Amino acid sequence: MSGHKTLTAFSQGAMLHAVDRGLVDLDRLDAAFQALMTTSASGLIHASLDQARALMEREGAGLVEAATWAAAASTGACSPTPRCTPSIP
Repeated sequence: MSGHKTLTAFSQGAMLHAVDRGLVDLDRLDAAFQALMTTSASGLIHASLDQARALMEREGAGLVEAATWAAAASTGACSPTPRCTPSIP
């Protein structure tokens, strides 16, 4: 996931999400990741990714709901209801 395009992370910040559900060989994924990752990672980019992750953990549901409402409202497809009310003042 591109953290700098979808969240508040600095440019070039990206995350790799993987869950062990038997669909992906996690050892092979880890080997590929290790082969391709940089040896001079930026502490600032890592910190910004961690802050973006923490923001989503704290406020993610409300932010996604507000963004969904705003997108739907901009096309006239949403009227305020208990499930479709903007969370942003």
